[in-house]
Amino acid sequence: MTKALVLGEICIDVILNNPASVPVLGKNVWAESIQMRLGGSATYVSQGLQVLGIPTTVNSVVGEDPLIEVYLNQLQYLGIDISHVHRQPSAATSVCIGVVDKEKKSFIGCSPFLKYPDHLLEINPEEFDLVYFGGYLLYPEIWDGKLSNLLQKVRPDAHTILDTQMLPIPVDLYRDRAITKSLLEQVEVLLVDRKEAIALTKRQNPEEAARILADYGPKIITVKLGGQGCLVLTQGEILKSKSLKVDARDLIGAGDFFGAAFSYGVLMGWPLQKTADFANGFAALCAARKESNALPELSLVLKHIFPSAIG
Repeated sequence: MTKALVLGEICIDVILNNPASVPVLGKNVWAESIQMRLGGSATYVSQGLQVLGIPTTVNSVVGEDPLIEVYLNQLQYLGIDISHVHRQPSAATSVCIGVVDKEKKSFIGCSPFLKYPDHLLEINPEEFDLVYFGGYLLYPEIWDGKLSNLLQKVRPDAHTILDTQMLPIPVDLYRDRAITKSLLEQVEVLLVDRKEAIALTKRQNPEEAARILADYGPKIITVKLGGQGCLVLTQGEILKSKSLKVDARDLIGAGDFFGAAFSYGVLMGWPLQKTADFANGFAALCAARKESNALPELSLVLKHIFPSAIG
């Protein structure tokens, strides 16, 4: 049975939906809604993989907040293995506040992320067919080679995927420490969004940025372009995939759901074009969902994207 290990960021997301959109006495004043839920890359990627049928273990650190066990139990209810989630005594889980205004999203800020405990990176990855780290750049304490050491233990026939994200400080302060060949040579797929690709390479063109990142060693560079889809670079060749057009309602986590679906295609051995199309479609359908826990199942995604193809 194919199994995935997802490491990285778990936080509590507080999401302000469509601020100043509900009128009072003819003036738009109130937000449409304010939602609180478990978020972060490791959460969304795990949920995405699990709903697509890949048994998933999540590995992360959280605090001892009153609601955190409720949220983690929701992951467990989905079938996600939470036994490798560390509860830091007397600590608070990071809280991130985001705004979704029509089809645009922005982040107001986050409380501090807890340091990634060394023992979490000592997990044996050999039983997993996929090892995925989401939010790597948020954890300076693992830039010294700890993650590289873990990835070196992954089975030769398994897949490694790294999604960078970024600290909200000038990238020049940490680029050379964090983005190294010794790490990225262990990575099969590097996932970055347009902003990250440009910042990490100092190139305004995403294609040029992808080629520079490829020099660090990953076999596949995938640049997420939001509503424009994505581009994928492998063996010097670039392919592009357009986004599925939907009425987007929930954009928080869309990039992570893209990562989950891209991982699914890699695990299935699909051609990269099909993998990219599937990832774009899954992310779009997730963004269009009316309820946060109503993720689209595999059959629905395939029906929308490959109506006449084999899944």
